[in-house]
Amino acid sequence: MEACRMTPQSTPELLAALGYAVRTRNFRSGLKHLLSLRLLKFGIPGKPRSKNQKYRLTDKGRAWFAKGNL
Repeated sequence: MEACRMTPQSTPELLAALGYAVRTRNFRSGLKHLLSLRLLKFGIPGKPRSKNQKYRLTDKGRAWFAKGNL
């Protein structure tokens, strides 16, 4: 979530920020969890598998950071 705080991030950008070389099950499940909690959202909501997909922090995610959670 920290990586998406300032600008939307693509999957490769998120992988690099987390230090992963490839998409792992751990990465996918973590991303799915953040999406289900509505802390992150798709940049292109109608096309979740788009190669141009980026993930954005939601208002709920911003509030989470405002509470001091890091």
